Amino acid sequence: MKRTLPADSEILQYLYRDGGVRGERIAMRFRWLLVGLVLALIGVMYTKGLIREASWSLVPVSIFVLYNLFLLVLFRKDRIDYWVRYVSIVVDIGVLSLHTYMYSRLFVPIAVSTTASIYIYFILLFMSVLRYDRKLVIFATIFTIFCFNLNYYLRINSIDPELIAQVVSSDRAGHFYKSMYIALFGYMLLHIPRLVTELISRQENMLVDKKESEIKLALEKMEKRFLSDRLQYEQKVNAELNRQKEQIEKQNMELQQLVSARNKIQSVISHDLRNPFTIIQSLTESLEENLENLPERDVKRAVRTIHDTNKRGLYLLDNLLNWTRLQTGKLKVIPTVIPVFSVIGTMMDVFRLQAQKKNIRIQNQVDHTASIYCDEDMFRTVLRNLISNALKFTPEGGSITISTETGGGSTRICIADTGIGISGNNLKRLLQFNESFSTPGTANEKGSGLGFSLVKDFVEMNHGTFKVESEEGKGTEICLTFPVGPDRV
Repeated sequence: MKRTLPADSEILQYLYRDGGVRGERIAMRFRWLLVGLVLALIGVMYTKGLIREASWSLVPVSIFVLYNLFLLVLFRKDRIDYWVRYVSIVVDIGVLSLHTYMYSRLFVPIAVSTTASIYIYFILLFMSVLRYDRKLVIFATIFTIFCFNLNYYLRINSIDPELIAQVVSSDRAGHFYKSMYIALFGYMLLHIPRLVTELISRQENMLVDKKESEIKLALEKMEKRFLSDRLQYEQKVNAELNRQKEQIEKQNMELQQLVSARNKIQSVISHDLRNPFTIIQSLTESLEENLENLPERDVKRAVRTIHDTNKRGLYLLDNLLNWTRLQTGKLKVIPTVIPVFSVIGTMMDVFRLQAQKKNIRIQNQVDHTASIYCDEDMFRTVLRNLISNALKFTPEGGSITISTETGGGSTRICIADTGIGISGNNLKRLLQFNESFSTPGTANEKGSGLGFSLVKDFVEMNHGTFKVESEEGKGTEICLTFPVGPDRV
């Protein structure tokens, strides 16, 4: 929708006032220019002896000079009010008309219709437009036509009729046409203030639109900044909530682990650890009561059973203590370089009687030069549990083979048996820390389910890895890999 500023708007009023002042300055400069030109002509007149004509020509010059000096005073006092522009028009057109009239009386009577000074009327009309006042343009046009015709009709009777007939447009009809041309020119000049007003209105509209766009852009920037700040705040809050959630989940997991550990300990103590002592107590009471009547063979068998049961109880107690210290973080890793062959030889001696009882052959195929870098106590616990499990799940007449392979800064230790193997589902359950899982051996041996969990944790704590390959009915192979030195950790 097109918008136009009202004529009484503050912006237009300010521009019109400022334009009026600028127009007065231009008009004042033009008067000084006319003064200079007329003074030059007066000088020429004096040189030609036209003293009387030159003296009369000083009259309009003096009026222009006095009026310009009057304007200078007003400019200094900043008193260029609205009425000044009308006075200026009256002075300019009146002085020009007076000059034309005097030129007609002193030189050529027909000058009121033919002198070149008539064209200055158009310049003065145009200067009225510089005040940006349509009323002033109308006033200047009417006043110009009045003065132009006044001079003509005051002097028409003094002009030779034959001269008028010979000079184009010097008769009354020609003078009428000239007046119409002045009126037409004034009418054309009336459009200039309107065009200026429309131009200012368009510029004002552009400024308003620009301002609205800037305000809209600023609001959008503020909105985006607000949304960005809000998003950052929400992200910060969400991050804090996620951190707290992770902390709570971690605490819940630790709590579950503690609950699981407590249940595990209670289960081992109440059942697995109590069972060996119950057996030992029962056998010792039987020996105490019937020792004299029992044959030597039964006594030896009872003592051997007490020994095996006590050994299993000690292993179980050792595993329980290690597992408990591991859960409470009190178990420290003290790695050293360990000769694998000698340690495995010692562990084979420990399990010799158990292996002979099930007629299981244990083969030590470990390289004599093989070594690993880990905690020796933990390594022995790992070997004891793995060899014990291999004996547990290998039927009579089977075999267990322990071998090594060194290369790439690490030593690989494999314990392979010809036992019953482990199903895929049971293997997954064995690798889960929080599940208490145990199966009886081939000779119905009992277990606590702690051994494999200890193996997993001890191997990882010593920067090692383990791999289990098993097939039901064909046996199991467990391979451990440890670094050979501290520089490989």
